[in-house]
Amino acid sequence: MSLEWTGLYSSWEPDKETLYELDSDIHLADVAGITQLSNWTRDDVDEIAANIAPWFGNSLSDRHQEPAGE
Repeated sequence: MSLEWTGLYSSWEPDKETLYELDSDIHLADVAGITQLSNWTRDDVDEIAANIAPWFGNSLSDRHQEPAGE
């Protein structure tokens, strides 16, 4: 199997406009990680979940950690 990555959206630092354009069924990303990006707030994360699709992912649970405060 091979994958062609050329021209695909880099989701390392997503922006809301692109997520609206992609109109995904689910976002495979850690909400705690997303809210740590400089251009995201908890309200932004909630907006995307309500208007497009839910988030699925949690990198903190296996380490028994809490997200950093905003």
